[in-house]
Amino acid sequence: MKIITFVFNKPIFSMKKILIFSFFFFALSKISFAQSTPADTLKQYVGDYVMKEGSPFEKLTVSLTGNDLFVEADANGSNKIIKQKEAETFKSTSAYGSIIIFVRNTEKKIIGLKMIIQETELLADKKP
Repeated sequence: MKIITFVFNKPIFSMKKILIFSFFFFALSKISFAQSTPADTLKQYVGDYVMKEGSPFEKLTVSLTGNDLFVEADANGSNKIIKQKEAETFKSTSAYGSIIIFVRNTEKKIIGLKMIIQETELLADKKP
């Protein structure tokens, strides 16, 4: 029984092409899986962040529910934040669509954040 059909005495797909396609399909599926952010990795962002002077908020609280991060400004209700392509960058699902960029120190520990909301940058320090 022939698995590969022949057109004009030539195989449509050679075994080499089938193996290469299979390899790339497998590799791409692993790349997609590697981009997901597990809850253990997200825990480093969780905590209270004290806003610096000039901010309309006193405190931002970042929490983790399942595999999702949420941010809440001064107990005004929390909004999910979604990981973006850029390192340490998340976008809020709030009506304002704030961008939150977490800041690390030289030891790679999260020490604060920068929130961009309505073309204004607000800074905060993470409470120890």
